[in-house]
Amino acid sequence: DRRMKCLNFAGEMVTYTNIVGAIGAVIGSGGAANSAEDYTYQAQVSEQTESYRDMVADYCEKYGIDDYVDLCLAVIEQESGGNPPDVMQTVQSYYNVNPPIDTAEESIDCGTHELSDCLTKAKSKSPNDIKGISLALQGYNFGNGYIDWALKNYGCYSKENAEIFSQKMCAELGYDSYGDVEYVPHVLPP
Repeated sequence: DRRMKCLNFAGEMVTYTNIVGAIGAVIGSGGAANSAEDYTYQAQVSEQTESYRDMVADYCEKYGIDDYVDLCLAVIEQESGGNPPDVMQTVQSYYNVNPPIDTAEESIDCGTHELSDCLTKAKSKSPNDIKGISLALQGYNFGNGYIDWALKNYGCYSKENAEIFSQKMCAELGYDSYGDVEYVPHVLPP
């Protein structure tokens, strides 16, 4: 039953209740999480990734996701460890209208724009909406077509449906692998 997988995923989220505040603060812009357990915590990223904070904040504001600065930094850390030029791995992004990516700023512009689209499509309500953020992150990795597919077929993100989507795309495209099915836990480790 497709709904059961989503319910199981939501059930797993209950086990993370004690750290939702911490994750919310990690992916928020440094503000307090909207839960009973507020933590002051920032994304655990390298110095190199942290050096992009002001630029990321500017582009997050430009694309309407100013509460998600630390999430963007976590994506940069996962994608490149902050190593320029393509820090958000956006060379194939539909927002990269002038390939290749020559600067970290170009990458951050494309990447925050794309992440904004994914968060909107996934209907993420806030930096504490782990369910919406998880769907958006997997869509960032697979392409946001995954978000439509996951919502239509399962109603949400789950590791299981990420694996199914990856296998489906491998079969359709003749690839040996497609994306990172562990992308969400890589960006938002427990």
